[in-house]
Amino acid sequence: MRKTTTLAMYDITKNKNRRKVAQKLLDNGLRRVQYSGFLGAMNVHDRTTLGQVVKPYITDPNDCLFIIPLCIQCLKKVVVVTNKLNPFITEASRIFIVV
Repeated sequence: MRKTTTLAMYDITKNKNRRKVAQKLLDNGLRRVQYSGFLGAMNVHDRTTLGQVVKPYITDPNDCLFIIPLCIQCLKKVVVVTNKLNPFITEASRIFIVV
């Protein structure tokens, strides 16, 4: 199955649940690019399975996790505004940094 660049972002109220979800994202090969943002390569099955694995930690009505596949065309259009160096964001990956 083909892997696609995947962006995962969460907003989770309880610290314990937030830590558990972050660890599950890391365990599934995603890298942290923001406090609540992760990036990596996943296939459809992995994304679906990850959603099922983290569902028990999404307990508050305001909690959510987005797992978003990004196509090559979308990645070419990404704009990141930052003052910090981020080892996961490079011109080589066609993500442009505005400082």
